[in-house]
Amino acid sequence: LGVKHYLVEELEVFSKKDSQMYDLLENSTLDGIWYWDLEASEEFDAVISKVIRRAELIDREPEGPNVTFERIMLVDDDPIVVMLAQKLIERANITVPVSNYLNGKEFIDALKENEPSSPDAKNLVLLDLNMPVMNGWEVLEYLSREGYEESFVINILTSSISNQDRARSEKYLFVKGYLEKPMNVEMVDELIRRYPSLKA
Repeated sequence: LGVKHYLVEELEVFSKKDSQMYDLLENSTLDGIWYWDLEASEEFDAVISKVIRRAELIDREPEGPNVTFERIMLVDDDPIVVMLAQKLIERANITVPVSNYLNGKEFIDALKENEPSSPDAKNLVLLDLNMPVMNGWEVLEYLSREGYEESFVINILTSSISNQDRARSEKYLFVKGYLEKPMNVEMVDELIRRYPSLKA
């Protein structure tokens, strides 16, 4: 989503009962929001700060072929899905080490010890949406809230074919793909095409 549409979305959440903000945004430029006659509040400031951060990330976002990955992180509660993904990655001769987590909490708990060692490196995450303990949506919210956008490139790997889920995932800047299970050779080949460093 563009920054303007993202801001509209955030303001709709902020002001569900008042369409004034939405109408103002639709009829103004992004620069114009600073001149709106709106009552200041901590909540509104938080919305604006979140959108500014997203805009800054868009400016810094690297091109796919130039991304260097230190680790592939599989987050899925289905051991068969994990085993299949690991086999496909192994057969594709991907040289990046792989780790797996059975739910979002295990993944979050392992974040500190698996952060990339340099600002130019990232971790590639294959994230299921429907998991016990902590689901994929909660993981995405946590990463966004805690400022991990620049550390991860996430591809959703899910059995959900819902267009609503796909659109919802696109709200997150670090979500770069939406893959429908079961994982297959073509999906792995596409990841390698987008990110050649996986086989470097």
